[in-house]
Amino acid sequence: MSSLIGDGNCDGIVDIQDLISWSNAFGSKPNCPEWNPNTNFHPDNIIDIFDAVIIAINFGKQASLFFNY
Repeated sequence: MSSLIGDGNCDGIVDIQDLISWSNAFGSKPNCPEWNPNTNFHPDNIIDIFDAVIIAINFGKQASLFFNY
């Protein structure tokens, strides 16, 4: 799971691909074939509109990369 809230496909940016991941899981709960825990941003064990709101709030954000030398 990405540390960036709203990043459902864990690629480091919140974008349209995350909305697609969310929409594919919309309405699902654990044990449903469509369930994707990476899109359950509002931790209530259902993929719903509240998760989409979190994507919308964070849309366009990117994860920062830090390197330790």
